[in-house]
Amino acid sequence: MARAVRFGVNVLPQGDASVVLDEWRAASLAAGQQPDDRRVGIIRSVLVTDDPERDWPPLRQAERYRVAVYAKLGEEAGPDSAGNLTGKERIPQRPIIGDVATCVEELTSFILDNGFTDVVSWGSAPGILPHSITPNLLRYTREVVPQVRARVEAARA
Repeated sequence: MARAVRFGVNVLPQGDASVVLDEWRAASLAAGQQPDDRRVGIIRSVLVTDDPERDWPPLRQAERYRVAVYAKLGEEAGPDSAGNLTGKERIPQRPIIGDVATCVEELTSFILDNGFTDVVSWGSAPGILPHSITPNLLRYTREVVPQVRARVEAARA
């Protein structure tokens, strides 16, 4: 995260929150920067469904593939990488799965607890045709996102 501070850039943290977020914020302040002036983004999948047993299994394999790709990137970065993807305190990136209320609650808490400004979710998953999850995506954009925005804005006001 030292490079992010040195170049004054936005961050996409992966790994242990105390390393990739807390230390970045402290180093930014020490360098005379305001971390709140930066964007802090994350990728996290959200599946809005009233029937997880039906809708999750086809996506599970795609998520396992994605996890394997990230694991390989973590191995290639080396054990001393600040973005180490192991450990108890790592930023959770498992998919959020549930009905609208569950997704709103979990996503809002996730954003506020970590100070994220941006969350990227998937439009589809590897090997899944987008039309097969369109109903879930529509519920996400129409029902979850507006509530999360309102709650985050109210909490930060």
